[in-house]
Amino acid sequence: WVLSNPCRGKPSPSLATMGEALPTLANIVMTCTDEEALSDALWAVSYMTDGDDDRIRAVMATGVAIKVVGCLVSPSSKIKLPALRSIGNIVTGADDLTQEIVNIGALPMLGQLVTAGTKQQERKEACWAISNIAAGTPAQLSAVLSSGVMLPVTHALQHGEFDVKKEACWAVCNAVHGSVTEQVQFIVEQYNTLGPMCDMLSVSDPK
Repeated sequence: WVLSNPCRGKPSPSLATMGEALPTLANIVMTCTDEEALSDALWAVSYMTDGDDDRIRAVMATGVAIKVVGCLVSPSSKIKLPALRSIGNIVTGADDLTQEIVNIGALPMLGQLVTAGTKQQERKEACWAISNIAAGTPAQLSAVLSSGVMLPVTHALQHGEFDVKKEACWAVCNAVHGSVTEQVQFIVEQYNTLGPMCDMLSVSDPK
């Protein structure tokens, strides 16, 4: 908890300032079995990855990403939420950073959380992470489509809470934006996304 607090806030502390804490934080994430301590360490990781690519790379260099992704299957929201936020931050970075998360196998876990997340924030963060991956390289978009995560995303677009629907809408938008014609046809026909997307046109929120 003490280590996590200096990592938060705007403007973020410099990487030079917080870099020395990274090995300790990574060690806690990878070895700790205490829920409270692990949660605090994961939130610290999320704060550290909320920035430019240099910050994200410094975190990834510790090897902590595999454990962070593994935390997505934790039964505790105290663990899942900071893990989701960390992953969402990482996949806003450069394509190679996003690819590392894809290679670890995060997409199926994210898809499961879109519908099975016990809290609205979990479902929203999972959709946000998927939307960022879908906005990546053609290979990353193909991974999104082949993983089947667009099925729960479309379900969230139809039936989720409004904040979740917004993130699901962005996931579909990003997927279609980067798609070739055959992929667009697949998204529309396989997941019946056109109707729910049209329904979003009647929403007063311009975002």
